[in-house]
Amino acid sequence: MTDIKVIEVFFRNISNWNDWYRIFKGRTIAVNLWNYLDPNKPNGPILKEPKLTVLKDITIFDNDINNKLKFYKLLLFKYLFKKSFYQKLNNWV
Repeated sequence: MTDIKVIEVFFRNISNWNDWYRIFKGRTIAVNLWNYLDPNKPNGPILKEPKLTVLKDITIFDNDINNKLKFYKLLLFKYLFKKSFYQKLNNWV
């Protein structure tokens, strides 16, 4: 997991927003969340939980199903990591 240095920013004037924005952007880039939060992309991607494809007839647990399950677990891990950091970022903001 990425270590985060805690920095407090006090907004005494308009130029302080630049410092805050730079820190905010840096934090989101560090964990690959910037694409989801970039204010210049209002129609950017949405962080969604991955879906596990449900197969109707599972009679044999073959390599294809095993690979799909492994891929789903990888996507779920990435999603949960981003969601966790997003929640921490939300508290910081």
